[in-house]
Amino acid sequence: MVGRVRELNQGRRPGMVEWLKAELVDSVATLFRAMLKTGDDGVSDALANIMISAYLLGMQRGIGFTQLDARVRAKLRVTQDETGTVTEGGRDLPGLLAHLEDRVR
Repeated sequence: MVGRVRELNQGRRPGMVEWLKAELVDSVATLFRAMLKTGDDGVSDALANIMISAYLLGMQRGIGFTQLDARVRAKLRVTQDETGTVTEGGRDLPGLLAHLEDRVR
């Protein structure tokens, strides 16, 4: 993905959203393959690519990075209020929300 991001610097082109959607699907497939192997490097790289693709897709649709971050925080708050947590350990939602809120400060 990193090498391909250079192409984005050329500005908005027809088909950019389709290209980003294909990148997202490819990154998900890469994530699934990496999860079959031992080691976290491939998993973290694939997750990072998924996040980059999501932000850039939002940008192409007129959704700014800050706006997307705010929407994620709002959804986390609602989900946490409705369900409590995602895992039995109870740290996933509150931990992620705290992380995102710390980035805003």
